Amino acid sequence: MRGNYARTVQAAYDKRWIQPSGLSDRQLRVQVEVIIALNGSVQSARILKVSGNRALDQSIQALLDRVKKMPERPPSGSSVDDRTVVLNFNIK
Repeated sequence: MRGNYARTVQAAYDKRWIQPSGLSDRQLRVQVEVIIALNGSVQSARILKVSGNRALDQSIQALLDRVKKMPERPPSGSSVDDRTVVLNFNIK
């Protein structure tokens, strides 16, 4: 259950992420934590680990500020732990 929904959340964020141009270092990574409410809205979204690259880190913060709702709700009865998803973003 958690794995499938985590993939849904990652895909929703990946679809909305505007990657900064000119970055080619595939080693750069930003890690975030997202908590989804039972109604599908984003309850909390925060950066856990920055990449150290200002443009990449800012693009992820802008993404977190922009995404307010998931395309589908988490499974009914999901606990907060089940609705807490850690996402990783790196240059593709």
